[in-house]
Amino acid sequence: MENALQTPTDPDIIALREDIKRTYHAYTARDHDRFPQFDYNTNRANYEPLRSSFEEEFYVIRGLDRTNTTIHIPSTNTLALLFTDSTYVPGRKILNTCRSYAHGRPIPTGDESAPYPAKHTGRNRVWWYIVIGMFILIAVAGSYTMLHQTPARIAPSKLTISYPLHGQTVPRRPFVAGRVANADTVWVVVRPVTLGAKCYVQPPIPVKKDGTWRGQVFIGGLDPLNIGQAFEIRAFINPPSVYRAIEEEERDVFNEWPNDAELATHSTVVIRGPELEKPAK
Repeated sequence: MENALQTPTDPDIIALREDIKRTYHAYTARDHDRFPQFDYNTNRANYEPLRSSFEEEFYVIRGLDRTNTTIHIPSTNTLALLFTDSTYVPGRKILNTCRSYAHGRPIPTGDESAPYPAKHTGRNRVWWYIVIGMFILIAVAGSYTMLHQTPARIAPSKLTISYPLHGQTVPRRPFVAGRVANADTVWVVVRPVTLGAKCYVQPPIPVKKDGTWRGQVFIGGLDPLNIGQAFEIRAFINPPSVYRAIEEEERDVFNEWPNDAELATHSTVVIRGPELEKPAK
């Protein structure tokens, strides 16, 4: 993930979401058919009109070249994460593009691309140097102790899928649940059981303190032909190829499983059914 010099705080991201919604509302008012209202939930398909409004804003209204490398139009998956995942912070290019869309300002370039440049002049700069000096002294004085007291990282283990069961019939949007030790996030990937089928990465699922995880995924599309088909479900921990594809390439579809993951489950095969998921109790 391409990090900015300073990571925005939660209120900044919350404010950005509201500003994006207000800008999109203006598009809805002008052309409701092309830019309808929608629910800002985890269904990434909902965000297609919002993504189209980004392209309208930069490539039509502002007349910018589509090859402009300072513009990074967010994917529907990225937009879903931005509006539903409280821990998600987009990369710098995506963040600047979202701010430019929301506030109607040009995208910064060069050194200006840092979202929150430090401003320290005169007396404030002196205090800033003092604070930095204090941190350096503390770091030097405690470095030996920290090196010998910091516990080694414990590798993730015991990753399992407990629901759905192998061979079970599931709706289009079932919940997938399981357990894992020493991990913060689980990535679930779904693939049809057909020759040459694509692998579809689902939104990341956070792991609870007790090691359990549970999240909703997509099993196939809306096409009725998907009903009755078999799909494989696998869970992964720390897959570098997925991180790179989602953050740098805006891509969540793969030709094969992310086999570079630190930990993975075997396939759980389910059958796509027509019924709807029952509400969780």
